[in-house]
Amino acid sequence: MQGITHYSFQNSTWVKTNYCYLEDLFVNPNARGLGLGRALIDEVKKVAIEAGSKRLYWNTDRSNEAARKLYDSYILESGKVQYRIPLQ
Repeated sequence: MQGITHYSFQNSTWVKTNYCYLEDLFVNPNARGLGLGRALIDEVKKVAIEAGSKRLYWNTDRSNEAARKLYDSYILESGKVQYRIPLQ
């Protein structure tokens, strides 16, 4: 396996259509820099458009500089801040 992605559609309170959340994107370290991550994102984007999604979004750590170079080539970060409450 060289790469994998997992996404889901989420209903929104604010729009009539859904949002597409790209939950996981992984590219084998030996295959990084070859365009596979971009191809995976582009495929999820295509699926989201076909599903009528209002937006495609994902999260990453601020320290994930390598991935952020790819992500920033699509659009700059949204400025949102994520909060987490551990439950277990």
